[in-house]
Amino acid sequence: MSQEKNPFFSDDEYYENLEVPPANKKSSKEEEKSPIEKTFDTANDCRKFETEFFWQRGTYYWAFILASFTAHFACMGNFFDGKPISFCDIKDLPDFSLLALAVTAFFCFFFSYAWVIVNKGSKFWQENWEKHIGNLEEKTVGHLFNVVMNENNTEECSPNIFSCKSYRYSVARMTQLTALVLMVASFLLFCFYVFILCEKFLPLLWIAVVGIILILIYLSHFLYSKPPRKGRGKKTASWYKTF
Repeated sequence: MSQEKNPFFSDDEYYENLEVPPANKKSSKEEEKSPIEKTFDTANDCRKFETEFFWQRGTYYWAFILASFTAHFACMGNFFDGKPISFCDIKDLPDFSLLALAVTAFFCFFFSYAWVIVNKGSKFWQENWEKHIGNLEEKTVGHLFNVVMNENNTEECSPNIFSCKSYRYSVARMTQLTALVLMVASFLLFCFYVFILCEKFLPLLWIAVVGIILILIYLSHFLYSKPPRKGRGKKTASWYKTF
């Protein structure tokens, strides 16, 4: 009985598991690229593709989130006719009006939640190809992508937000943080309306409804995630094979 191969491996075993001929095996034609150079170009193209789609997907969800918040505050403005709003005023709204505000707040939360998940997925694949490039570049272009400006050089870089100099901030992480803040804020807004509705209706009924919704959202994340693979070094290996 043949032993099942372990799909997980470290950076030291990268070239062995990538199954690409060594870089010194050139094609018969000098003008053609070697297999390792072609692999590097493919990884670089995939990285550019994922980076481009990271921002395109963000724009897509921004449209849904903006539409949800616009609908929510449009309903609120219509209910109060532009008058100053207090907690008691919201509490005294008709049941249908409160339900409309709760539903629009829920959509704000749902699309913000989806944006957080999409950002994490996009970031994973972007970093995946960046890691491929990091391993392949020393055989092709040297350490081009791993040699960066020194952010500690105060003549060229500055973390001061009032300075015009650049700094090594992560733009993708800032986007993830924005999505996370929107998700938390919209969830608290949704819970606010649910709290008011619970005082008017059966509390257990609304708690059950909210619980079911949150469980469905929680499960949806794992239903569309890939199941964990089995093998040695599952939590410590840098890579794993899908073939």
